[in-house]
Amino acid sequence: MKRMTIVVVVAVSTAALAGTTALAVVAGTKAALPGRTSSDVATLIKRENTVVADLKRFQKLSSHANVASWEKAYKAAAAAQATAVARVNADIAPPVSVVNHTVLNISGSGIQSTASFNIPAAAKGWRVAWSYDCTSFGSPGNFDFVAYKGGNLDDFGPNQLGTGGSGTEIYHDTGSFYLEINSECNWTVQAITGP
Repeated sequence: MKRMTIVVVVAVSTAALAGTTALAVVAGTKAALPGRTSSDVATLIKRENTVVADLKRFQKLSSHANVASWEKAYKAAAAAQATAVARVNADIAPPVSVVNHTVLNISGSGIQSTASFNIPAAAKGWRVAWSYDCTSFGSPGNFDFVAYKGGNLDDFGPNQLGTGGSGTEIYHDTGSFYLEINSECNWTVQAITGP
């Protein structure tokens, strides 16, 4: 059993030794970001150095009688390193934006209710980009939509009359919505997060 443990630790050791250069690149990236401190990077490098030192010490051992205690220390150092890596990666990762995501994209003609779509609170609103074309209708027509939230009429659309047109309506509420579109013409509607 001890021999099997040694093989696992040596395999992990080789992987950890190979990762030292990658961590230096992460450290350089983190340090280059404006408004960031280097404390997480310093912690990461310190923990990486501890793990590498433990690995080198293990490789020099001539007797493997103390494998269990070394393995416990190694696992603790590796866990601390993983936490530091996760913290640095979280700081480096760009924030996930909830703005400018198309949550509804539909084309049609005539009267239609859309599927429900959600505008997250972090988006601080939404907008509807719309267009209509009455060429196939053969004369001017109307184009309008209304937004329902929780089954209640919530927002009004452009109420257009003509042979065609396009525009954007902006709303400053969030939640779950659906649109009721009313036109005898061909139309396209996109709901996009963010005002």
